[in-house]
Amino acid sequence: SMMLTTNPAIQYTVFEQMRRWLLGVSGGGAADAVSLSSLSAFVLGAAAKSVATAITYPMIRSKVMIQTDKIEKSNPSLLQAACEIVEKEGGAGLYKGLQAQLLKTVLAAALMLAIKEKSFAYALSLMIYLRKDKKVAPKQIAR
Repeated sequence: SMMLTTNPAIQYTVFEQMRRWLLGVSGGGAADAVSLSSLSAFVLGAAAKSVATAITYPMIRSKVMIQTDKIEKSNPSLLQAACEIVEKEGGAGLYKGLQAQLLKTVLAAALMLAIKEKSFAYALSLMIYLRKDKKVAPKQIAR
């Protein structure tokens, strides 16, 4: 079950770090008040999902191999399954099928993060407008 949370945790961490770097901010508050363009958010989302999937894919492949009974040892752990894959197929065997996994997940993740980025900017803009806070104009936030 912990494996299910690893990929999204890495994805969002990478996305936020690249976002902060791209926007040129270092602290927490200022970065939240600035929005990425839709294209930038889409590209960063695709890159973040690719990084997260590349990091976690050996675990995913090992789990699939265990579930399909392709590992000879009975009741193996993920590490034991990964070691057996490396013995039989070499290190590249841990990444067999990665291209298909990336094609399946990257587009959806990129779209989701681009929509999330714009939705957050508009929601923040609306909250500021409703509070009649004149320090930051809504048009400055949701570009």
